[in-house]
Amino acid sequence: MLALSIGSVAPAEYNHDGLLSGEAGPEVAAAVASASAWAPSLAAAQPAARKKSRASRSRVGFSPGFDIIDLSPKALRRDLAGMRRVGARRIRVDLSWARVESRQGSYDWRDTDRVFKAARARGLKILALLSYEPSWARRYDVDGRRQPVNPQAFARFASAAARRYGSMVDAWEIWNEPNLQRFWPSGPDPAAYAALVDAVAPVIKRHDPRSTVIAGALSPALDDANGSEVSPVSFLTGFYAASQQRNAVDAVSVHPYSYPALPSGRQNWNTFHRLSKVHQVMKSAGTGNQRIWLTEYGAPTGKHPRAVSAKRQGRMLAVGHRMAGAVKYLGPIFFYSYRDGANRPDELEANFGIVRKNGSRKASYYSLVRALRARN
Repeated sequence: MLALSIGSVAPAEYNHDGLLSGEAGPEVAAAVASASAWAPSLAAAQPAARKKSRASRSRVGFSPGFDIIDLSPKALRRDLAGMRRVGARRIRVDLSWARVESRQGSYDWRDTDRVFKAARARGLKILALLSYEPSWARRYDVDGRRQPVNPQAFARFASAAARRYGSMVDAWEIWNEPNLQRFWPSGPDPAAYAALVDAVAPVIKRHDPRSTVIAGALSPALDDANGSEVSPVSFLTGFYAASQQRNAVDAVSVHPYSYPALPSGRQNWNTFHRLSKVHQVMKSAGTGNQRIWLTEYGAPTGKHPRAVSAKRQGRMLAVGHRMAGAVKYLGPIFFYSYRDGANRPDELEANFGIVRKNGSRKASYYSLVRALRARN
Protein backbone atom coordinates (compact mmCIF):
# COMPACT_ATOMS: atom_id res chain seq x y z
CA MET A 1 0.00 0.00 0.00
CA LEU A 2 1.25 3.50 -0.74
CA ALA A 3 -0.87 6.59 -0.50
CA LEU A 4 1.97 8.84 0.55
CA SER A 5 2.40 10.57 -2.78
CA ILE A 6 -0.99 12.26 -2.43
CA GLY A 7 0.07 14.47 0.45
CA SER A 8 2.85 16.06 -1.53
CA VAL A 9 0.42 17.47 -4.06
CA ALA A 10 -2.76 17.94 -2.03
CA PRO A 11 -3.11 21.52 -0.76
CA ALA A 12 -4.40 21.80 2.80
CA GLU A 13 -6.99 24.45 2.03
CA TYR A 14 -9.85 24.10 4.51
CA ASN A 15 -12.94 26.29 4.37
CA HIS A 16 -14.99 27.51 7.31
CA ASP A 17 -16.81 24.15 7.52
CA GLY A 18 -13.55 22.31 8.02
CA LEU A 19 -13.72 20.82 4.52
CA LEU A 20 -11.16 21.03 1.80
CA SER A 21 -11.89 23.52 -0.95
CA GLY A 22 -13.69 21.69 -3.74
CA GLU A 23 -15.80 19.52 -1.44
CA ALA A 24 -19.54 19.60 -1.54
CA GLY A 25 -20.61 19.91 2.08
CA PRO A 26 -20.51 18.36 5.53
CA GLU A 27 -23.02 15.54 5.18
CA VAL A 28 -22.55 12.19 3.52
CA ALA A 29 -25.72 12.52 1.46
CA ALA A 30 -24.65 15.90 0.12
CA ALA A 31 -21.19 14.57 -0.64
CA VAL A 32 -22.60 11.68 -2.61
CA ALA A 33 -24.91 13.94 -4.58
CA SER A 34 -22.02 16.27 -5.37
CA ALA A 35 -20.15 13.41 -7.01
CA SER A 36 -22.49 13.65 -9.99
CA ALA A 37 -19.97 16.11 -11.38
CA TRP A 38 -17.73 13.18 -12.30
CA ALA A 39 -20.34 10.41 -12.45
CA PRO A 40 -23.61 11.91 -13.72
CA SER A 41 -25.61 8.79 -12.92
CA LEU A 42 -24.53 8.69 -9.27
CA ALA A 43 -27.31 10.65 -7.58
CA ALA A 44 -30.00 8.98 -9.66
CA ALA A 45 -28.57 5.57 -8.86
CA GLN A 46 -28.98 5.91 -5.10
CA PRO A 47 -32.60 4.67 -4.69
CA ALA A 48 -31.94 1.59 -6.82
CA ALA A 49 -28.66 0.90 -5.02
CA ARG A 50 -30.36 0.97 -1.63
CA LYS A 51 -32.62 -1.89 -2.66
CA LYS A 52 -29.73 -4.22 -3.33
CA SER A 53 -29.39 -5.27 0.28
CA ARG A 54 -27.24 -8.37 0.03
CA ALA A 55 -25.29 -7.03 -2.93
CA SER A 56 -24.17 -4.05 -0.86
CA ARG A 57 -22.21 -6.01 1.70
CA SER A 58 -20.96 -8.54 -0.83
CA ARG A 59 -19.09 -5.68 -2.51
CA VAL A 60 -17.25 -4.60 0.65
CA GLY A 61 -13.99 -5.97 1.99
CA PHE A 62 -10.85 -5.15 3.93
CA SER A 63 -7.26 -5.02 2.73
CA PRO A 64 -5.32 -5.61 5.96
CA GLY A 65 -1.86 -5.61 4.40
CA PHE A 66 1.14 -7.73 5.40
CA ASP A 67 0.30 -7.91 9.09
CA ILE A 68 -2.48 -10.46 8.82
CA ILE A 69 -0.09 -13.16 7.59
CA ASP A 70 1.87 -13.01 10.84
CA LEU A 71 -1.05 -12.97 13.28
CA SER A 72 -1.37 -15.78 15.78
CA PRO A 73 -4.27 -18.16 15.15
CA LYS A 74 -6.28 -16.51 17.94
CA ALA A 75 -5.59 -12.98 16.71
CA LEU A 76 -6.41 -14.01 13.13
CA ARG A 77 -9.79 -15.43 14.18
CA ARG A 78 -10.45 -12.26 16.19
CA ASP A 79 -9.77 -9.90 13.28
CA LEU A 80 -11.63 -11.94 10.69
CA ALA A 81 -14.63 -12.08 13.00
CA GLY A 82 -14.34 -8.33 13.50
CA MET A 83 -14.36 -7.69 9.76
CA ARG A 84 -17.50 -9.80 9.38
CA ARG A 85 -19.10 -7.99 12.30
CA VAL A 86 -18.57 -4.65 10.55
CA GLY A 87 -20.28 -6.03 7.45
CA ALA A 88 -17.41 -7.00 5.16
CA ARG A 89 -17.73 -10.07 2.97
CA ARG A 90 -14.36 -9.93 1.20
CA ILE A 91 -10.69 -9.79 2.12
CA ARG A 92 -7.58 -8.96 0.15
CA VAL A 93 -4.62 -11.12 1.17
CA ASP A 94 -0.99 -10.71 0.11
CA LEU A 95 0.26 -13.88 -1.55
CA SER A 96 3.89 -12.86 -1.53
CA TRP A 97 6.18 -14.49 -4.08
CA ALA A 98 9.17 -13.40 -1.98
CA ARG A 99 7.79 -15.13 1.10
CA VAL A 100 6.42 -18.31 -0.43
CA GLU A 101 9.34 -18.97 -2.79
CA SER A 102 12.25 -17.40 -0.93
CA ARG A 103 14.42 -20.16 -2.44
CA GLN A 104 13.94 -20.88 -6.12
CA GLY A 105 11.73 -23.88 -6.72
CA SER A 106 10.90 -24.40 -3.04
CA TYR A 107 7.41 -23.31 -1.93
CA ASP A 108 6.36 -22.68 1.66
CA TRP A 109 2.57 -22.26 1.71
CA ARG A 110 2.03 -22.71 5.45
CA ASP A 111 1.18 -19.11 6.32
CA THR A 112 -1.11 -18.49 3.37
CA ASP A 113 -2.78 -21.90 3.88
CA ARG A 114 -3.65 -20.86 7.42
CA VAL A 115 -4.98 -17.41 6.49
CA PHE A 116 -6.91 -18.59 3.44
CA LYS A 117 -8.59 -21.41 5.36
CA ALA A 118 -9.52 -19.11 8.23
CA ALA A 119 -10.92 -16.47 5.87
CA ARG A 120 -13.01 -19.04 4.02
CA ALA A 121 -14.25 -20.45 7.33
CA ARG A 122 -15.54 -16.96 8.14
CA GLY A 123 -17.34 -16.74 4.82
CA LEU A 124 -15.01 -14.14 3.34
CA LYS A 125 -14.30 -14.16 -0.39
CA ILE A 126 -10.58 -13.96 -1.04
CA LEU A 127 -8.83 -11.56 -3.38
CA ALA A 128 -5.29 -12.92 -3.66
CA LEU A 129 -2.64 -10.32 -4.41
CA LEU A 130 0.28 -11.90 -6.28
CA SER A 131 3.28 -9.66 -5.84
CA TYR A 132 6.78 -8.95 -4.44
CA GLU A 133 9.95 -10.27 -6.02
CA PRO A 134 12.32 -12.61 -4.13
CA SER A 135 15.99 -11.69 -4.11
CA TRP A 136 16.98 -14.68 -6.24
CA ALA A 137 14.69 -13.56 -9.08
CA ARG A 138 16.02 -10.01 -9.34
CA ARG A 139 17.80 -9.14 -12.56
CA TYR A 140 20.39 -6.44 -13.26
CA ASP A 141 22.05 -5.14 -16.40
CA VAL A 142 25.82 -4.94 -16.88
CA ASP A 143 25.88 -1.56 -15.14
CA GLY A 144 24.05 -2.89 -12.09
CA ARG A 145 20.72 -1.29 -12.87
CA ARG A 146 17.64 -3.19 -11.72
CA GLN A 147 15.62 -4.78 -14.53
CA PRO A 148 11.84 -5.39 -14.68
CA VAL A 149 10.27 -8.42 -13.02
CA ASN A 150 10.90 -11.63 -14.95
CA PRO A 151 7.48 -12.56 -16.46
CA GLN A 152 8.29 -16.25 -16.92
CA ALA A 153 9.58 -16.76 -13.38
CA PHE A 154 6.58 -14.95 -11.91
CA ALA A 155 4.19 -16.92 -14.13
CA ARG A 156 5.60 -20.18 -12.75
CA PHE A 157 4.85 -18.96 -9.22
CA ALA A 158 1.37 -17.78 -10.23
CA SER A 159 0.70 -21.16 -11.82
CA ALA A 160 1.65 -22.98 -8.62
CA ALA A 161 -0.55 -20.61 -6.57
CA ALA A 162 -3.55 -21.02 -8.87
CA ARG A 163 -3.23 -24.80 -8.80
CA ARG A 164 -3.15 -24.80 -5.01
CA TYR A 165 -5.79 -22.18 -4.25
CA GLY A 166 -8.05 -22.13 -7.30
CA SER A 167 -10.97 -23.58 -5.34
CA MET A 168 -10.55 -21.06 -2.52
CA VAL A 169 -9.84 -17.77 -4.31
CA ASP A 170 -12.54 -15.58 -5.82
CA ALA A 171 -10.22 -13.13 -7.60
CA TRP A 172 -6.53 -12.69 -8.39
CA GLU A 173 -4.71 -9.36 -8.58
CA ILE A 174 -1.44 -9.16 -10.51
CA TRP A 175 1.21 -7.15 -8.65
CA ASN A 176 0.79 -4.16 -6.34
CA GLU A 177 1.14 -0.54 -7.43
CA PRO A 178 3.46 -1.11 -10.42
CA ASN A 179 3.14 2.59 -11.26
CA LEU A 180 5.46 3.40 -8.32
CA GLN A 181 9.18 2.78 -8.24
CA ARG A 182 8.80 1.64 -4.63
CA PHE A 183 6.99 -1.48 -5.87
CA TRP A 184 8.53 -1.70 -9.35
CA PRO A 185 12.18 -0.98 -8.52
CA SER A 186 13.39 -0.73 -12.11
CA GLY A 187 11.05 2.23 -12.51
CA PRO A 188 7.38 2.26 -13.59
CA ASP A 189 7.11 0.77 -17.06
CA PRO A 190 3.63 0.07 -18.51
CA ALA A 191 5.06 -2.12 -21.29
CA ALA A 192 7.05 -4.26 -18.85
CA TYR A 193 3.99 -4.61 -16.65
CA ALA A 194 1.91 -5.58 -19.70
CA ALA A 195 4.44 -8.32 -20.45
CA LEU A 196 4.04 -9.58 -16.88
CA VAL A 197 0.24 -9.62 -17.10
CA ASP A 198 0.34 -11.25 -20.54
CA ALA A 199 2.40 -14.09 -19.08
CA VAL A 200 0.46 -14.51 -15.83
CA ALA A 201 -3.23 -13.94 -16.64
CA PRO A 202 -3.61 -16.88 -19.08
CA VAL A 203 -1.84 -19.19 -16.63
CA ILE A 204 -4.27 -18.29 -13.86
CA LYS A 205 -7.24 -18.74 -16.17
CA ARG A 206 -5.95 -22.16 -17.20
CA HIS A 207 -6.01 -23.41 -13.60
CA ASP A 208 -8.89 -21.30 -12.26
CA PRO A 209 -11.14 -20.35 -15.19
CA ARG A 210 -14.05 -19.12 -13.05
CA SER A 211 -12.05 -16.58 -11.06
CA THR A 212 -11.74 -12.86 -11.76
CA VAL A 213 -8.27 -11.80 -12.90
CA ILE A 214 -7.42 -8.18 -12.16
CA ALA A 215 -4.65 -5.98 -13.53
CA GLY A 216 -3.53 -2.66 -12.15
CA ALA A 217 -3.61 -2.18 -8.36
CA LEU A 218 -2.60 1.34 -9.33
CA SER A 219 -1.43 3.83 -6.75
CA PRO A 220 -2.89 7.36 -6.56
CA ALA A 221 0.17 8.79 -8.25
CA LEU A 222 0.74 11.77 -10.50
CA ASP A 223 3.03 11.89 -13.51
CA ASP A 224 6.40 12.70 -11.97
CA ALA A 225 9.04 14.27 -14.19
CA ASN A 226 11.74 11.95 -12.85
CA GLY A 227 9.69 8.85 -13.73
CA SER A 228 9.45 7.52 -10.18
CA GLU A 229 5.67 7.47 -10.37
CA VAL A 230 3.11 7.45 -13.17
CA SER A 231 -0.56 8.39 -12.87
CA PRO A 232 -3.18 5.64 -13.21
CA VAL A 233 -4.50 7.22 -16.44
CA SER A 234 -1.08 7.40 -18.10
CA PHE A 235 0.00 3.98 -16.86
CA LEU A 236 -3.17 2.24 -17.99
CA THR A 237 -2.98 3.92 -21.39
CA GLY A 238 0.54 2.56 -21.84
CA PHE A 239 -0.48 -0.84 -20.54
CA TYR A 240 -3.24 -1.23 -23.11
CA ALA A 241 -0.95 -0.05 -25.90
CA ALA A 242 1.51 -2.84 -25.09
CA SER A 243 -0.73 -5.69 -23.89
CA GLN A 244 -1.28 -8.70 -26.14
CA GLN A 245 -3.54 -10.60 -23.71
CA ARG A 246 -5.99 -7.98 -22.47
CA ASN A 247 -8.91 -10.40 -22.95
CA ALA A 248 -7.41 -12.64 -20.25
CA VAL A 249 -8.00 -9.84 -17.73
CA ASP A 250 -11.50 -9.34 -16.27
CA ALA A 251 -11.11 -6.06 -14.38
CA VAL A 252 -8.77 -3.20 -13.50
CA SER A 253 -8.00 -2.09 -9.94
CA VAL A 254 -7.09 1.30 -8.53
CA HIS A 255 -6.28 2.58 -5.02
CA PRO A 256 -8.23 5.85 -5.04
CA TYR A 257 -6.90 7.42 -1.84
CA SER A 258 -8.18 10.95 -1.49
CA TYR A 259 -7.26 12.04 2.03
CA PRO A 260 -7.63 14.59 3.43
CA ALA A 261 -10.43 15.19 0.90
CA LEU A 262 -13.66 13.24 0.71
CA PRO A 263 -13.98 10.85 -2.25
CA SER A 264 -16.55 13.23 -3.70
CA GLY A 265 -14.12 16.16 -3.69
CA ARG A 266 -13.38 17.62 -7.10
CA GLN A 267 -9.71 18.46 -6.58
CA ASN A 268 -7.65 17.61 -9.64
CA TRP A 269 -5.33 15.43 -7.54
CA ASN A 270 -8.21 13.43 -6.01
CA THR A 271 -7.89 9.90 -7.39
CA PHE A 272 -11.51 9.06 -6.66
CA HIS A 273 -12.46 12.08 -8.75
CA ARG A 274 -10.25 10.80 -11.58
CA LEU A 275 -11.80 7.32 -11.76
CA SER A 276 -14.04 8.46 -14.60
CA LYS A 277 -10.88 9.22 -16.59
CA VAL A 278 -9.57 5.73 -15.88
CA HIS A 279 -12.85 4.30 -17.15
CA GLN A 280 -12.59 6.41 -20.28
CA VAL A 281 -9.18 4.85 -20.99
CA MET A 282 -10.78 1.42 -20.60
CA LYS A 283 -13.59 2.33 -22.99
CA SER A 284 -11.10 3.56 -25.56
CA ALA A 285 -9.24 0.25 -25.26
CA GLY A 286 -12.43 -1.76 -25.77
CA THR A 287 -12.68 -2.93 -22.15
CA GLY A 288 -15.28 -0.46 -20.94
CA ASN A 289 -17.57 -3.33 -19.93
CA GLN A 290 -15.10 -4.29 -17.20
CA ARG A 291 -15.33 -2.86 -13.71
CA ILE A 292 -12.78 -0.91 -11.70
CA TRP A 293 -12.16 -2.65 -8.38
CA LEU A 294 -11.10 -0.35 -5.55
CA THR A 295 -8.71 -2.68 -3.78
CA GLU A 296 -7.40 -0.16 -1.24
CA TYR A 297 -9.15 2.90 0.14
CA GLY A 298 -8.76 4.59 3.49
CA ALA A 299 -7.22 7.42 5.47
CA PRO A 300 -4.81 7.65 8.40
CA THR A 301 -5.69 8.96 11.84
CA GLY A 302 -3.25 9.89 14.58
CA LYS A 303 -0.91 12.83 15.19
CA HIS A 304 0.93 12.97 11.90
CA PRO A 305 0.53 16.36 10.16
CA ARG A 306 -1.26 14.68 7.27
CA ALA A 307 -3.57 12.52 9.38
CA VAL A 308 -7.31 13.11 9.64
CA SER A 309 -9.64 12.80 12.60
CA ALA A 310 -11.37 9.48 13.22
CA LYS A 311 -14.69 11.21 12.54
CA ARG A 312 -13.50 12.42 9.17
CA GLN A 313 -12.00 9.02 8.41
CA GLY A 314 -15.42 7.51 8.99
CA ARG A 315 -17.11 9.99 6.69
CA MET A 316 -14.59 9.24 3.96
CA LEU A 317 -15.19 5.50 4.22
CA ALA A 318 -18.97 5.97 4.23
CA VAL A 319 -18.93 8.20 1.16
CA GLY A 320 -16.50 5.89 -0.63
CA HIS A 321 -18.77 2.94 0.06
CA ARG A 322 -21.82 4.74 -1.28
CA MET A 323 -20.05 5.91 -4.41
CA ALA A 324 -18.64 2.46 -5.14
CA GLY A 325 -22.12 0.99 -4.86
CA ALA A 326 -23.82 3.61 -6.98
CA VAL A 327 -21.59 3.88 -10.04
CA LYS A 328 -22.12 1.06 -12.53
CA TYR A 329 -18.50 0.69 -13.62
CA LEU A 330 -17.11 0.46 -10.07
CA GLY A 331 -16.64 -2.95 -8.48
CA PRO A 332 -15.98 -4.02 -4.89
CA ILE A 333 -14.26 -1.66 -2.47
CA PHE A 334 -11.65 -2.84 0.05
CA PHE A 335 -10.91 -0.64 3.03
CA TYR A 336 -7.33 -0.25 4.16
CA SER A 337 -7.39 -1.23 6.93
CA TYR A 338 -9.18 -2.99 9.78
CA ARG A 339 -6.61 -2.67 12.60
CA ASP A 340 -3.82 -0.15 13.09
CA GLY A 341 -0.42 -1.63 12.38
CA ALA A 342 1.23 -0.26 15.52
CA ASN A 343 0.64 1.92 18.54
CA ARG A 344 2.61 4.81 17.05
CA PRO A 345 0.27 7.78 16.48
CA ASP A 346 2.99 9.88 14.84
CA GLU A 347 3.55 7.29 12.10
CA LEU A 348 1.23 7.81 9.15
CA GLU A 349 1.31 4.27 7.77
CA ALA A 350 0.52 2.68 11.13
CA ASN A 351 -2.88 4.31 11.63
CA PHE A 352 -5.21 3.41 8.76
CA GLY A 353 -7.35 1.03 10.84
CA ILE A 354 -10.89 1.54 12.11
CA VAL A 355 -9.79 -0.13 15.33
CA ARG A 356 -6.62 0.70 17.20
CA LYS A 357 -3.77 -1.73 17.77
CA ASN A 358 -5.22 -2.59 21.19
CA GLY A 359 -8.62 -3.36 19.65
CA SER A 360 -10.48 -0.27 20.83
CA ARG A 361 -12.84 1.13 18.22
CA LYS A 362 -12.41 4.50 16.56
CA ALA A 363 -15.35 6.73 15.68
CA SER A 364 -14.82 5.59 12.08
CA TYR A 365 -15.75 2.03 13.07
CA TYR A 366 -19.26 3.10 14.01
CA SER A 367 -19.57 5.35 10.95
CA LEU A 368 -18.75 2.46 8.63
CA VAL A 369 -21.12 0.08 10.43
CA ARG A 370 -23.94 2.61 10.10
CA ALA A 371 -23.15 3.17 6.43
CA LEU A 372 -23.23 -0.53 5.66
CA ARG A 373 -26.42 -1.10 7.60
CA ALA A 374 -28.09 1.87 5.90
CA ARG A 375 -27.61 0.10 2.59
CA ASN A 376 -29.09 -3.16 3.89
